[in-house]
Amino acid sequence: QQQQQQPPQSSLLDQQQLLIDQIMFNGANTTTESTTTVDSNGTAESTTATSSHSAASSLARQLADLNAENGSSSSDEDDDDDDDDTEQQHSQQQHPLSFRQLQHFQGHEARLCRAKFHPMHRHVGTTSFDHTWRLWDIETGQCLLLQDGHSRQVFALSFHPDGSLVATADFGSVLQLWDLRTGQSAHDVANAHARRILTADVSPNGVHLATAGDDGLIQVFDLRRCRRNHPKRKKKTPALASIPAHSQLISQVKFHHGQGGGGPGDGEFLVSSSFDGTAKTWSARDWKMLNCLRAHQGQVSCVDILPPTTNPT
Repeated sequence: QQQQQQPPQSSLLDQQQLLIDQIMFNGANTTTESTTTVDSNGTAESTTATSSHSAASSLARQLADLNAENGSSSSDEDDDDDDDDTEQQHSQQQHPLSFRQLQHFQGHEARLCRAKFHPMHRHVGTTSFDHTWRLWDIETGQCLLLQDGHSRQVFALSFHPDGSLVATADFGSVLQLWDLRTGQSAHDVANAHARRILTADVSPNGVHLATAGDDGLIQVFDLRRCRRNHPKRKKKTPALASIPAHSQLISQVKFHHGQGGGGPGDGEFLVSSSFDGTAKTWSARDWKMLNCLRAHQGQVSCVDILPPTTNPT
């Protein structure tokens, strides 16, 4: 409001120039009047008066007032700028977190589906509708691995906790295991599901791999069996457990992480979410349902587990 009441800067400059012109004009057209007086001693004294003196003095005072007003306006603007800087600093103090782009990974030729950190936190894995998955170096942004072993859109992705393996799955219901030490396929399971595979998760115990998708089933595989079956044998690896979990599409499965490092509590149960509006928990001992969570009025798109806290309060 103060800024709206102050005159524009250009208007103040125009007024200053006008007053200066008037002072110069009056100075150039000064009229001089001479008066001669004779005192009692007969001495003549001549005095000269300039008629423009009074007007020039008045204009000079107006110019000084205008300059003072202009200076006050500039000071107010500077104060406003200082207030803005102070407010910005105060806002930064209230919100100390700041985000900036560290890396831009570019290479996929179609939409991306999943992006996950490698357990060593120096790499990122991505899947895409271009039938490939990639492994990226976070520091350099370079693509370290480009795998095109899938014939359909690659959707699901999950790393083994020791970082040696990664599981990927596609819309053709094919599950692939990749050895990151060699960059080659370690095992594949064709027709792992009747329809598209949308989610996969490796248990923190490093033994179990759970997959799910359009058919409403949760398939649990034993990775030790998958490693023993060489991919060239093309021997079908049966699921360790096949759970008819939901009546509609399963959007996500996730194993519980306890204290980490494969210690007690890691992988003790599994959670799932579905478009049937429910989320469910499953025992990793016998793969039976522990609880069914009903609250949402529509589709449940994802699920996660609150990590354990060191502060019991």
